[in-house]
Amino acid sequence: MDFKKLNLRELLEEREKRFGKAKTLRDKAVGEKRDLTTEEAAEVDGLINDVRTIDQLISEKRAAESRQHAERLNQSFDELEQRASDAGSGLRGPEPEQRDLFDGHSLQQYSLLRAVRMRAAGKPLDGFEAEVSQELAHRSGKSPQGFLVPWGLPVRADRSNREQRAFDATAGAGAIPTMLAGTMIELLRNRVLVQRLGAQILNDIVGELDIPKQTAGGTAYWLGDDGEPTESEQTIGQAQLRVKTVGAYTDITRRLMSQSSIDAEMLIRNDLIRTLAIEIDRAALNGSGEDNQPLGVLQNENIAIVEIGDDGGALTWQKVVELESAVALANADQGSLAYVTSTGGRGTMKSIERFAGTGKTLWHDDNTVNGYPAHATNQLPIDLAKGEGTDLSPLIFGDWSSIIIGFWSGLDVLVDPYSKSKSGGVRVVALQDTDITFRHDESFAAILDFDPSVLVAP
Repeated sequence: MDFKKLNLRELLEEREKRFGKAKTLRDKAVGEKRDLTTEEAAEVDGLINDVRTIDQLISEKRAAESRQHAERLNQSFDELEQRASDAGSGLRGPEPEQRDLFDGHSLQQYSLLRAVRMRAAGKPLDGFEAEVSQELAHRSGKSPQGFLVPWGLPVRADRSNREQRAFDATAGAGAIPTMLAGTMIELLRNRVLVQRLGAQILNDIVGELDIPKQTAGGTAYWLGDDGEPTESEQTIGQAQLRVKTVGAYTDITRRLMSQSSIDAEMLIRNDLIRTLAIEIDRAALNGSGEDNQPLGVLQNENIAIVEIGDDGGALTWQKVVELESAVALANADQGSLAYVTSTGGRGTMKSIERFAGTGKTLWHDDNTVNGYPAHATNQLPIDLAKGEGTDLSPLIFGDWSSIIIGFWSGLDVLVDPYSKSKSGGVRVVALQDTDITFRHDESFAAILDFDPSVLVAP
């Protein structure tokens, strides 16, 4: 194997493999109380030599990265000094070759539609799009199946310096989607309800990520004159993020492919991640934790459950208070606390009085429940079952900042020119590596047997 062709991450993996194999051979001989055989000794020597070679390459690559980082910092200082000297005479930006590929100005050059056209024609990417994909692959240490698209890519047309024109893909202007944010990552976040509620986002993860968390603390004791406290220790666990891949696709017609307007470009960018955003949101709320899905709040067996009845039933003020109490008993009633239910559940809660004759309902007009923000979403199931009860809805209360959503690199985009070949269109598939974990399961409590069709007097 030519180790010089490997990136830093691959070198570290190869070093671990070779050192681990050499150690296994040695430990086996020690366990059997014998010397290494001639063949084993030769293999161990070869493995150790490989490790030494890899260590040298790792040192060289790390030194090179340090030099590159220092050069980038120097360029940044030079640029700032130049801008300061140009103040009052018109600021000049850095020359194109000096710009960060992923700053907003540089990304204005990026054309996703051009990249799709080239891949649909069977051509390799070139130009700025190829440079961006290669840099993303280098940073993540991962080769894409197609080409990588940066999350900072704008998804809203900046018309301040552009000709304003309408794009009509069908018979009406309704084909143009509403652009909700300035970049792809912002659009994804805005579409994910749990992030707006306070969930933490980790971008550009490389490899596996373990986040330490304290699962138990020390214990205090009252002592007599000669007493000594019982020894106790903190217990440390880990919140793990492991790569899970979610995919979606959008079909681009032949006529849309031939467009060159900014609206066509933005339409494709927007549609490319719309389905991904919705599915990541659903997984955070109700992911199964199986079949390569992340585990969501509702299916996390470690959260507290407040039950209404054997067959489910009507929601009452008492049960709402029990939800908050379950979180408070776990000392988790802090952070980004909020309620979330289905849209049908919200409607019912607006009709249930906290106390008879007061006119004050469980769900207030200012979208709060008992003083906490309250949200409704169609991402939650409305067909839960319990005993004889069916079509039941959930109600969740908790600290949403306890959820961590991780993303690896940018979008991996593949172009399939065959699925729509009869009509001259192409299918564009987007893959995103992501995962979801919890800092503390105790931060949430849920009711799973709330029947929105049943109203009772308080």
